[in-house]
Amino acid sequence: MARKQKFTCAQVALALRKSAGVMRGAARILKCDAKTVRNYVEQHETLKNLAHEIVDETIDSAESQLIKAIGEGNLTAIIFYLKTKGKDRGYSERREVTGADGDAVRVEHTALIILLPPESDD
Repeated sequence: MARKQKFTCAQVALALRKSAGVMRGAARILKCDAKTVRNYVEQHETLKNLAHEIVDETIDSAESQLIKAIGEGNLTAIIFYLKTKGKDRGYSERREVTGADGDAVRVEHTALIILLPPESDD
């Protein structure tokens, strides 16, 4: 027998919006376990789509604030932006090395032989 749902999709949707898509935050608003909210989101396509939409909106907002901070000369924001978005221009602490045309790097081993003088019996 299927369990009766405690919340409507509209209630879960409102809680997700109020919590900026954070499941645990929505659970606090609904006074339930975070797993309950996750289950609703997994079971209802409209809630799943809404959760993704809310996260995208939050990322857009964060990016806008980052661009604002860059415009204000915030050095940390500038460095972060260049490290993440400016990699193709060399702004990265990580170096990726490839061979010709993006192929694997070829490594050739050369044997090194050291000849020692014969031992004397002195």
